Amino acid sequence: WGQALVPPERIPSEQQLFESVVSASPLRCEFHAVRPALDFAFRFQTGYTVDIPLAQIHGAGHGISVHLRVRQQGRDPVYLIRTGNLPDVPATNAVGKTDGTFTVGDGTYDVEALAEDDLHRSCRGAWRIQARRAGSEREMKPMIPPGSV
Repeated sequence: WGQALVPPERIPSEQQLFESVVSASPLRCEFHAVRPALDFAFRFQTGYTVDIPLAQIHGAGHGISVHLRVRQQGRDPVYLIRTGNLPDVPATNAVGKTDGTFTVGDGTYDVEALAEDDLHRSCRGAWRIQARRAGSEREMKPMIPPGSV
């Protein structure tokens, strides 16, 4: 599942969400970065998985949104979002997993992630990725300019 670009008119609210998360109620979760790898279109595909203990979420009608802020040094950040509704969640100790992907050009990027449920509880993750063509990959023409998300 890919992330969607946040429309320009919603960027101020996304910025505010990342700044105000300190005061939000906690949601237990753990983000795991996906290492960038060239896909068949010669783009670096990267992303995340996030594990969320389902004991925090019971019943029907719940949803999770994952917000990303991807920044290459010296450039404005790019904001991405993925939202989804959960099925009826029974009382369980199982861990739910969701993931998201996006593509980048050659470069080093800082990624901040924020998972938020419908009760406005949230958790965060942050990591750095390096997308770099190596060996014979350098002979391929990249389909995304360096520094692009």
